[in-house]
Amino acid sequence: MLFTAAPQLTAAAPRSKRRRRAIFTPAKPQEMIVVERCLIRDGAMVCESVEERLPTPGFGRWASLGLADFSGTVRYVFTVPLRPEEAGAELCLRLGDVEYAAAVSVNGRYAGTCLWPPYEVALTGLLQPGDNELVVEVSNTLAQQVLLPDNVNQARERGWDHGYWRRTLEWHKESLGGGLLGPVAIFARRKG
Repeated sequence: MLFTAAPQLTAAAPRSKRRRRAIFTPAKPQEMIVVERCLIRDGAMVCESVEERLPTPGFGRWASLGLADFSGTVRYVFTVPLRPEEAGAELCLRLGDVEYAAAVSVNGRYAGTCLWPPYEVALTGLLQPGDNELVVEVSNTLAQQVLLPDNVNQARERGWDHGYWRRTLEWHKESLGGGLLGPVAIFARRKG
């Protein structure tokens, strides 16, 4: 899902002066799964669907999991318990810091895509009383692959070493990273 067009982009959940309270603040996801790996092969981007489970130490950059050169998408899975009295509230998911885009679904239903801060998605009407599955798929940029020495050398050998290409290298350096940094929380506010 690396920056593919989403059916709709979600604006940040509306803010109001009514008091919000956190009803879900996980310390870490229950599962982290690499679902797409993007590479540069012979000068072209290739994305592969995969399913590789990762350790779940908490929120942070993928480099801390040994994925410093990784470009692609990681799925974070949470179980969100919702009490019946919270089901009628306005619900908002805050992802905290994300590097760089996130798509959210609840119980298999698309909830929204976040491309820039604030990384928030309205969840009103999607969470049901009881346990709910919250899935956040985070995609980073191709920068980790573009900047690998072998790929830089290959681009130079192909004659791509010109002004525009050199300027994009600086942009890619600013786009390194990837991960759900958090803090993650779901907030409830009474309707009305």
